[in-house]
Amino acid sequence: MEGEPANGRGPRVDAARDRPGRLPAARPFAVGQGAIAPVVVITATDLGASPAIGLLVVATAGLGQVIADIPAAALVHRFGERPTMLGAAALTALAQLGGMLAPSLTVFATAIFLTGAGTAVWLLARQAYVTEFVPLGFVHQNTLLFQQGLARTGPTLAEHLKIHALARVLLAGSIHNIQVSWVKLNRKLSQLCLHAGANDYGGTLMEENISREAGATAGQYTSPEDFQTLILEIGRIPAERNTKYSQIKIKLPVESLSSEVLCEPALLPEFA
Repeated sequence: MEGEPANGRGPRVDAARDRPGRLPAARPFAVGQGAIAPVVVITATDLGASPAIGLLVVATAGLGQVIADIPAAALVHRFGERPTMLGAAALTALAQLGGMLAPSLTVFATAIFLTGAGTAVWLLARQAYVTEFVPLGFVHQNTLLFQQGLARTGPTLAEHLKIHALARVLLAGSIHNIQVSWVKLNRKLSQLCLHAGANDYGGTLMEENISREAGATAGQYTSPEDFQTLILEIGRIPAERNTKYSQIKIKLPVESLSSEVLCEPALLPEFA
């Protein structure tokens, strides 16, 4: 259940940012990254490098990631998320093929560098498919970590508000939706976090054990009607969305809102 800010300035939902078809690029990329790591040093030593130089060759992948981070954003902006992911996966595959056929240590190290560069570009493009960020505060009461003195208490009220506010600012342009975990926060604190920068109240649950056994007291179930009431109480419009945030349905008709609220023209939601 999402609560759109009453002033109409909340983030729009961009359906194109979670469209199908992204997995074909993800699978070969992940397999290739996992396969190359254990053999880099061995291959480098077979090409005449000492173990120390072999470790430096491994480090060139990280160097490639750092350097490619700079133009990666420009590539995503110009070509789009999915084409960039496909291009990065292709670059990585070609680099790995070049590493397998490398006739010298220099060529091999270059291939590892390009693999790191492809990683940076792919990971940045992949972030566009993250639909929401959900800060999860530590529920400490019943955990062994807290009882044995190995962990501090959970976040304070101010810390909860700060993390939601910072998430809205720091993730702006990358992740459009900040969701509150009402099971961990409780309902009133969730309302405050919606004021602090969150725009999604989460959803109803039939059963929840992790937070409850750790000491959370917000319960396991909140009805859709309760969600609507809690969202309206803070001056926002309750709406139901799908997992991709690409389809949204206003849950209460405009006619049901009070005349005082309707005096604000910006109350009408702006959904993409």
